[in-house]
Amino acid sequence: MKNEKTNLWIGVAIGVAAGLIVGFLSAAENRKKTLEEVKGMGNKLNDLGSKVSDVSSKVKNDVNTVVEHYKEKRRMFGSKDSVEDQEI
Repeated sequence: MKNEKTNLWIGVAIGVAAGLIVGFLSAAENRKKTLEEVKGMGNKLNDLGSKVSDVSSKVKNDVNTVVEHYKEKRRMFGSKDSVEDQEI
């Protein structure tokens, strides 16, 4: 009976050790995969930030072009309202 209990505890210890090893290896593999996914998402966010910045610059330039065109038309037709010093 004592031998059976000892074998049981040895079996449990071997099972726990095997579980820890498998868990550790699995966690390391998942950690690498997760790290790669996070890096990929970071790169995508960086690219998106650049695109947003580019679009923002283009919109600002387009708005300034329209404002300058409007100011020129107001000057040509002699409007009394002053829009010369307004900036967007």
